[in-house]
Amino acid sequence: MIVFFGGLPRACSTVIINILLQNPKFSGTAYRDHTNNVKDVHFDKDRDWIFDYDNTISLHPNAKFIAPIRDLRGIASSCDRIFPSNGYDSFKMEAGARADTLASIVKKHSDNIHVIKAEYFYRHPKKCIKKIYDFLKEEYFEHDFNNIISILKDDRGLKTANPNLHKIEPKVRPLCEDYVGLLNKNLAEHIVKQHKTYYNYFYPSEKTI
Repeated sequence: MIVFFGGLPRACSTVIINILLQNPKFSGTAYRDHTNNVKDVHFDKDRDWIFDYDNTISLHPNAKFIAPIRDLRGIASSCDRIFPSNGYDSFKMEAGARADTLASIVKKHSDNIHVIKAEYFYRHPKKCIKKIYDFLKEEYFEHDFNNIISILKDDRGLKTANPNLHKIEPKVRPLCEDYVGLLNKNLAEHIVKQHKTYYNYFYPSEKTI
């Protein structure tokens, strides 16, 4: 089974896929760097697949999709920390430009796309991983959430201004959403209002009017 893994950036995809790859029955590649070492369940980490859903499913009719997401304000503040000189521009290009499109794709194909909210994952990592197994209809493997190592090599950060772009911590800790302190109030409100489709579908409790 091939599982295309990709939603929005700065939304915990790297740590989740490395946890999943603790299972010896699973394999993974990043950004179409395919090898012959494909196991029972193979994760392909590349955001482009889901945004070309129809063509992807025509090529791989039995494929499943996993889409990590996050409050866009949290993504914006994370981009600001990672790219201090142009963080908001990076957010607009990588997440803002695609957020509403992602919501529309997931809404249309919700039976074949499993959404993971970063906020939920960091509070309940084991429950989150178990839901992935349920979605894939695979027998659960007991994962170690306190000893996470980088199994999937994703070196795109080496080509950017920040080599720690995809660095993961060895232990899952609660996500600290500090966008209130990093983003000014007007910008935070602008992000929510600018992406009504995304917030209404994924975060309906947030005001978008």
